[in-house]
Amino acid sequence: MIPAPRLSKRENAVELLTASARAHGPFAVVALAGELDMTGVSTAERTIRSARSDHSPHLVLDLTGLTFMDSTGLRVLLQAQRQTTAQQGTLALAAPAPAVRRVIEVTGLDRHFTIYDTLDEALSASID
Repeated sequence: MIPAPRLSKRENAVELLTASARAHGPFAVVALAGELDMTGVSTAERTIRSARSDHSPHLVLDLTGLTFMDSTGLRVLLQAQRQTTAQQGTLALAAPAPAVRRVIEVTGLDRHFTIYDTLDEALSASID
């Protein structure tokens, strides 16, 4: 019998999602960090909703710190886009990590979102 490899505590760790919102000019910036999966959906949705109502209907989702996203995370992004559009707002994704960008591209959703390589690029964009 071959023993199973031992995982360090770091390899077993789950990065819980953290979310914060702030105003930046005409935009509401929502920073998501950690893992956006079913355990973090309510945190993400609540933060996005309050950012739209407290700051602006023009959202930039800062994905710089997002390390993982599954199909429930994609649903959060799609829902945010639908709700933002219904309020005559805009939605942009900023700085997704390669693994997160890959999920968006593999599903074909990169054609439905405006994606910027950096947060600064997203914040410099004009609102159409």
